[in-house]
Amino acid sequence: MISKPINRNGTKCPLFRKRVDKVCHTCELYQHVSGKHPQTGDAMDQWGCSLNLIIFLSIENTAVAQRSVATMDALRREVQQASDVALVDTLGRLNDRIDDARANGQTKLIGSSPAGGN
Repeated sequence: MISKPINRNGTKCPLFRKRVDKVCHTCELYQHVSGKHPQTGDAMDQWGCSLNLIIFLSIENTAVAQRSVATMDALRREVQQASDVALVDTLGRLNDRIDDARANGQTKLIGSSPAGGN
């Protein structure tokens, strides 16, 4: 188990109403966090109260959600474009088949085989 450092910033714990140097290192909410600061991008490697760190984590969560939405929107546009191309291609082939059938004098267009058989 990692030994928790004593917090010496001189403030009082909002939960226990005692000086942080007396309670933080014994509290389960006092946790180590490392990574990038969500607003500045600077490296973060610190111990802090989970209640205070929730703000940073919620900012990071929001940023990840926004990136996910942007990615999904780009994917939706790509799928829509591919679907539009496929639809135009299918309709073009269907129109060509109808034109060929009419040119060959076929009256039954639906259910006829592409080789011209009935």
